[in-house]
Amino acid sequence: MPESLCQSGKCPDLLGAATAVNAVSSLICVQGFRTFGLQVVLSGSPTAVVKILGSNDGVTLTATELGKWDSGSQSAGDIIWVVDKPVQFIELKLTTFSGGTAPTAKAYLSGV
Repeated sequence: MPESLCQSGKCPDLLGAATAVNAVSSLICVQGFRTFGLQVVLSGSPTAVVKILGSNDGVTLTATELGKWDSGSQSAGDIIWVVDKPVQFIELKLTTFSGGTAPTAKAYLSGV
């Protein structure tokens, strides 16, 4: 079982400092993990929602998100946990992104 989704002790920004709504991460292999922590870091004070979608076949994503980070409920930098959702692949999608001044969204994922 993998110990971390991070490489060399550093987790990559999976949204690539997104600047527009509907930015998505590449499909992330999470085989062996059941619980995930999603941290979203915003700059420029936008309103943002990042959804965690899952897949077992690597092609078809769940219609309902496994979890959701919402700036209306969380502060930038907060981590939300998705517990007991054993899927093989995860994709992150920035579904809401508006307002602010020169905003960016970064997303970091860990698994246990």
